[in-house]
Amino acid sequence: MKALYLTILSTILFTALTSAQEITDGLICYYPLNGTAEDLSGNDLHGTISGAEAAPDRFDTPSSAMYFDGIDDEITLPNDPLLKPDFPLTIAFWIKLESQMQLENRIIATEHDYNNYTGVWIGVSAANSGKISLNFGDNSGNASASNRRSKVSDTELEVGIWYHIVCVITNGLDMNIYVDCHETGGVYSGSGGMEVQYINEPGAIGSIPANSEFPTTYQWGTIDELAMWDRALTEDEILQFCSGNPLAVEESVQRIEYSAVLYPNPSHSSFRISVKGLENDSFRVVLQEQSGRIVKDVNVRSGVDSIDISDLAQGTYIATILHSDSEFSDTVIFIKQ
Repeated sequence: MKALYLTILSTILFTALTSAQEITDGLICYYPLNGTAEDLSGNDLHGTISGAEAAPDRFDTPSSAMYFDGIDDEITLPNDPLLKPDFPLTIAFWIKLESQMQLENRIIATEHDYNNYTGVWIGVSAANSGKISLNFGDNSGNASASNRRSKVSDTELEVGIWYHIVCVITNGLDMNIYVDCHETGGVYSGSGGMEVQYINEPGAIGSIPANSEFPTTYQWGTIDELAMWDRALTEDEILQFCSGNPLAVEESVQRIEYSAVLYPNPSHSSFRISVKGLENDSFRVVLQEQSGRIVKDVNVRSGVDSIDISDLAQGTYIATILHSDSEFSDTVIFIKQ
């Protein structure tokens, strides 16, 4: 009985310890891409935008993702050792393609070096019919299949649809690609080393470097909420991304601090917004139907200006409130009677 008790106690302690792991454990970088290339992981690995523009995210919220034109847009990442982790590692992001005919839709490359496979890179290739291609190089001196390891997913991405992608690499024979939180399977190729190798070069979001066969290639589409960890996320952690954004720590702090209120709610003809801590400040308010269609887009002052909704049909609407001088945003449900 004593042995059984100790076994049960050990199991409980182990479960408690493993379940205590936070999604932010091992987080290297987190780019919300809300019109900026700021890193909110706490490591200050801020990127530099070149051409990419703010765009609506999967909820059609303005300036909440980044659009890349497929020609020369990219976000250069700092040349920092933190962005060159050994295995295991995880990279996650949201993506929407504009075309499958793009030579290579490129999401991220942790290093840029001409005609040399180094670091990790992820793309969506026209040659692979819109399938995710996950790759890493061993820095052997040229861009050939003998110097890389790759896996191409079984799932094909369609144009104009948002997908959440998670890529986990443990070694050259253990690479997993998740599309909308489901592991897709796939096909391996390449015969390079089993571990990733780096050199002293910066990487980029939205492009990968040129080689002797192809020029630098770029992403044509929209990318959102890109993050990297120096560990393999568990399947339970990956599932969190399909029910919300578990990394939105900064947004949660801001909402608790400022607390947006819409009143009266329900309303027949008009309402005001009030944001505690930002009284009299200017806000952009975007009103949407539940289908996502925008019905109003106005600028008001907190607690001062009214928003006329007399022309709206009765029903439930979504108000997205954006502060003009900070990253604060909030979403409130209201009812038009």
